[in-house]
Amino acid sequence: MNQARMDTRKTQEEQNNGERSAAAETRRAEWCMVNALSSLLLCADILAGICRMPMQITRQFLIAGLRGL
Repeated sequence: MNQARMDTRKTQEEQNNGERSAAAETRRAEWCMVNALSSLLLCADILAGICRMPMQITRQFLIAGLRGL
């Protein structure tokens, strides 16, 4: 009977470890997702800046051209 309790406890400990492992895996997956989204937002911000630069340069040339006239 005592051995049966030990086996039950062992199984319960294994289940607890498995649940902790699943929770840790979920946290790890969430962290990876947040990291990936952060990187994508940074890339989007950089691309938006690059797209604005030609418009600003064009605007400056137009303004400079108008001042020269």
